[in-house]
Amino acid sequence: SGEVEQLDPAQWQSVRQAMALYQKAAPVVKHGHSKVFGETGASWRHPTGWQAVRRISDDGKSILLVVHTFANAPATIEVSWPEGTWQLAGEFSESSEDAPAFSQSHITVFPAGDFEGSVFLFQCK
Repeated sequence: SGEVEQLDPAQWQSVRQAMALYQKAAPVVKHGHSKVFGETGASWRHPTGWQAVRRISDDGKSILLVVHTFANAPATIEVSWPEGTWQLAGEFSESSEDAPAFSQSHITVFPAGDFEGSVFLFQCK
């Protein structure tokens, strides 16, 4: 929303990156199932902690992970993850410090701080 005609070149580049990722992720958005994770506080007006939505494509070969942090965000966020050899296929995260890391049954995301958002698209090899 807003007056998009007033965006500067760097802001337009950010919009283009987000649109390109959406184009890649659209099949997962359209045909998939979601699970919500998080540790949020009691107040929706003053949220704390984090939330994540993991959306797995119906064929199980793509995952879209959307992560938001709030006040007092943790340094790491773990989300359960299906087995497989996953590779990062796209990302929109202006503030993420490190790439996500996989363990046997989880993915770990390293947010840069409070009130940040990141989107990751993964493909199974």
